[in-house]
Amino acid sequence: MHTPFRAAACAALCATLSSASALAQQARQTPLPPPAVHQTPLEASLSVYGADVVAEFAVDYCYANAPALAPAARVAWQAWRKKFLVAEVSRHIDAKTMAGMRESLAPSRATLHEELARQGTPAAVCQQMPSSFSDADMDIRTLYPVAYDPKARQVQPLLAAPSAPPVAVAPAPKPGQPAFPAPPVSSVQRPVGTVFSLSQLQLFLDEGTIEQRRTRLNLPLFLKGKVIRRGNTLQIEQNDGAFGAGMQVAPNIDLRALEGQELVLTGSFSELPGTLAQLRGAQVVADPSLLKPSTLRTDYKLSRNYVYPRQIRTAPNQGIPAKDIEAVMFQRDHPMILLKDGWMYARKSDIPPSDLNVALSRELEPQHWRPWKRVNGSYQMRYTDQYGKPSGDWVKVPGWEVKPWPKTPMSLFVLKASFTGSIGLGGTYQQDTWYFQTSGRFESKGYTQSSAGSWAAANGYSSAQTTIRGGDGTRSTSSVLAGGAPATSTQGGGSSFTEGRRINDGSNYKGTYTIDGFTLDLRYDSGRMERVMAFPWSGSGATYIDGDTYLQQK
Repeated sequence: MHTPFRAAACAALCATLSSASALAQQARQTPLPPPAVHQTPLEASLSVYGADVVAEFAVDYCYANAPALAPAARVAWQAWRKKFLVAEVSRHIDAKTMAGMRESLAPSRATLHEELARQGTPAAVCQQMPSSFSDADMDIRTLYPVAYDPKARQVQPLLAAPSAPPVAVAPAPKPGQPAFPAPPVSSVQRPVGTVFSLSQLQLFLDEGTIEQRRTRLNLPLFLKGKVIRRGNTLQIEQNDGAFGAGMQVAPNIDLRALEGQELVLTGSFSELPGTLAQLRGAQVVADPSLLKPSTLRTDYKLSRNYVYPRQIRTAPNQGIPAKDIEAVMFQRDHPMILLKDGWMYARKSDIPPSDLNVALSRELEPQHWRPWKRVNGSYQMRYTDQYGKPSGDWVKVPGWEVKPWPKTPMSLFVLKASFTGSIGLGGTYQQDTWYFQTSGRFESKGYTQSSAGSWAAANGYSSAQTTIRGGDGTRSTSSVLAGGAPATSTQGGGSSFTEGRRINDGSNYKGTYTIDGFTLDLRYDSGRMERVMAFPWSGSGATYIDGDTYLQQK
């Protein structure tokens, strides 16, 4: 006896045969020899794909009418697709023919939904749908055997005939390196279709309604990228050295043999991707020469690579001469250097102007350079995009103008403090200070205390760790009380221990200093040298040092 789902889907599934036959005639590039059974390989593959489309329409009915039962129907559908290798069979169909098949079946979606509605309540129909995918009538391997017969494909391949079996693309390991297994390779050595960059793929999967986007998940897709290691995992990324795509792909196959290489993969997605997409049934395309690049825009959700300060730092005093600086503006912890050539550099950075490589900075991070002009005694600017192109109206440069310290040594004690966490869950208090003396000496000190919160203490557990660093060295103290009675109890018990140790001699936290304009030159007793941007920025003694704001202490 047919279930409501099977009865409603029957007409649409039967129509798949005629649609597949017509499309196969259009897609066939050369005449086929008489097939051993009534379907050609292409017709059989299209029938498998058509059955999958109809099944997808049925699952959509549950999402629209019984959303609480839809996830179970979708899981059963995905299991059915995996059991009958739907994605693998569909890879033998080029994208144009596949799109034609879906278009020819589109009218059956409404018909199917109407028939399902006549079969019973949405809850009843969708409750039975998961089990329907296990019935004999959904055994598409039996219905369309030619789609699964490799001998039939050898008689007339659906796409370009391979000149040789797919070969492993993994290079031979270098001496002393382990030999990693070769990844799975697509059975179609020279597939025909469209290959996407990751930026284009993200656009392809982002555009349209949720229904349209979900439909694209089951298409066999081709994507290109580079195998990059991130921690203990390998993923596919797009990065040309200046820009990176906003989406990465986790292929879920062993690609250790191809780490660092550019490649083309084929597969599909089970869920709409975010910044990390899980590629299902991933295989390496050994020969992508017949794939055509996508015509979608190539800059979708690309973002500039982060530029490390060391990349744009010159040797000492080889950067911007003081005579080329019109002014330095400051807002919160964000300095802005206005040059007399009409451009300003706006980035939170520890690089003083004297050590900034302007040419490299403008090339690698043009988004931080903005045009400025002076109007009625105030500075105005225009913002720039990530390509350095100005946009929008002229606006007032925020903040206020700051002046450098005098070159003579000073007596200054500044501090900044912060706390992260909560009283209940615990947290960390941190305090950092700088001492500058008129003798030309300086010392940097720090105090950090981390502890468990009041919730842990109420249950008989407490812990704390204190670290103090400075010119006398770094000392760390840890204490733990475990197994004691809750704070509200009069009972004792539990165990505790305290440990203290000295980590270093403190030579890395004291030394001599000099000031030149906005440059603070630090020479530590350990031999380490630093040149950072620093200046006072308020009459109350607030000071900017190395990217942070400190308050003056008495």
